[in-house]
Amino acid sequence: FGLSLDVAGGSLANIPATAHLIAQLAHGLCPDLLTTTALALGDKPLVICPAMNGEMWRHPQTQENLAKLRARGAVVVEPEVGELACGEYDQGRMADLKRIAEQVEALLSRRERLAGYRVVVTSGGTREPLDPVRYLTNHASGRLGRMLATGAARQGAEVVLIHTGPPLGHPAVEEVRVETARQMARALEQVGEWDLLFMTAAVADFAPHFSPDKLHRSGEEELVLRLQPNPDILAGLGKRKQPGQLLVGTAITTGDPAEDGRQKLLGKNLDAILAVGIGPGESAAQEELFCTFLVREGERVRELISGHLNRQEIADVLLDWASQALSGREAGTTSPAPAGPNGKEKPNKGN
Repeated sequence: FGLSLDVAGGSLANIPATAHLIAQLAHGLCPDLLTTTALALGDKPLVICPAMNGEMWRHPQTQENLAKLRARGAVVVEPEVGELACGEYDQGRMADLKRIAEQVEALLSRRERLAGYRVVVTSGGTREPLDPVRYLTNHASGRLGRMLATGAARQGAEVVLIHTGPPLGHPAVEEVRVETARQMARALEQVGEWDLLFMTAAVADFAPHFSPDKLHRSGEEELVLRLQPNPDILAGLGKRKQPGQLLVGTAITTGDPAEDGRQKLLGKNLDAILAVGIGPGESAAQEELFCTFLVREGERVRELISGHLNRQEIADVLLDWASQALSGREAGTTSPAPAGPNGKEKPNKGN
């Protein structure tokens, strides 16, 4: 069965959400009133509360469907471990109603917090052409940036998304499509005034010398590529940043996220940075990432979050901090602690 709650005239909570319902929502299928209502919501909040067999919950197709919904701004209240309808004891039991209510309340409380602000988000990995048919790129998916853009628009901001991925298709988000680092740099120069900028794009540090003719294999000889440095977009933004603007960067490192993030935060004149640590056998494309979120208070750096988070949790933390920081700057106060998905201060999760 499915119970739909019409929350405050514009958001929808699906309680419980079966694997079948999640698949329908992910692919825009609307064979009944519930799914038709969900599709008709447009950019309004959608809360999904899965309940199913543990193997169904862990199935790659279910997780892929949930990732699609999260990328569009849906909030997923993950199921708990407990006794299931099939008699097994596993993860798949619908979350406690109190926890669901807290998530809905927090979602509604975030509305209009960024009204009147102009937010720019960059996302995705740049593609640097090698010849007419090949390019160099990285593992960046652009999911975090798309979630930030959707979340900021939901909170009332005027949003510009400069990205390398497929169209977001959000009615309240202006999209600028780019391919290379230099194209992204030009787009940022032309974007106009902004109050908050999330630089989540994975911009290539180097670009190959372009060959107008396709490179051909010549026996077993090695091919040597010459790379030239791309402009340091984040450093340039830090130099041009005006009083009152908030600039948030990202860093992916195989070293110490806290130390590497601190150096980049101070060295590039950022207000905050999300440093992501990639360990042996891990990838920046995985769903959960080990993150350290650092904010600058004068010459002092404060660590606000450190632990494994999925991209929706990361987006919530960044937007919560940014909305409070913007309000704090207008009031002349310092950076606040971030709020988690339930609207409360986010605890450290540890490694």
